[in-house]
Amino acid sequence: MGSAGSGSFGTYRINGSSDSEGNNREGSTGVGSGNMGFGTGEVECPKSIENIRLEDIATSEYYVQHQSLPSYGEAVSLRSKIHNGRLVVENLSAKEVLGNLPT
Repeated sequence: MGSAGSGSFGTYRINGSSDSEGNNREGSTGVGSGNMGFGTGEVECPKSIENIRLEDIATSEYYVQHQSLPSYGEAVSLRSKIHNGRLVVENLSAKEVLGNLPT
């Protein structure tokens, strides 16, 4: 499953998805305002997520710089802007990318 979108947080599709050229796949509504998703095929992104396995950690800014992972409990957040075409998690203290959210 790939991702496509506007390059910022907001909504995501739940009834199918678009292909790499933005065309709706079979079964996808592809319409709606994204407010609460009722009948639109979209829902708002949650404000908080937990227990996500990050991708590309070994090539992340943080790991390349420190050759280790952050300490357990270190504060992290989702970067509000797309980084190299992906949604990423960063540590709050230095704003270094820790890994990519799965697509």
